Amino acid sequence: MPLQKIMAKLDKPADLDTKTRIIAHMKKIPMEKEELMLQCAMHLEKHNTLGALLTVVHALNDEAIFMRYADDEEVDLASEFDRILDDGDKKK
Repeated sequence: MPLQKIMAKLDKPADLDTKTRIIAHMKKIPMEKEELMLQCAMHLEKHNTLGALLTVVHALNDEAIFMRYADDEEVDLASEFDRILDDGDKKK
């Protein structure tokens, strides 16, 4: 996907299900990261875009691009972002 298409998608409204999953993950974050968590929550409250979600995921992961949940089934949000950004333009 060309960079311009990715940039355009990052400005679109965030998927509610993905946003809800990230907020649920934030509730499990240790208290020593409370200040970061509050900053991320405020950012998500002000900006309802996929770019905002990506920024929060990046910050919560000590600047890594993926996040794994602490529950039984680990979910890689990098794959989730791939699914969200996929525009169906698959090369054959």
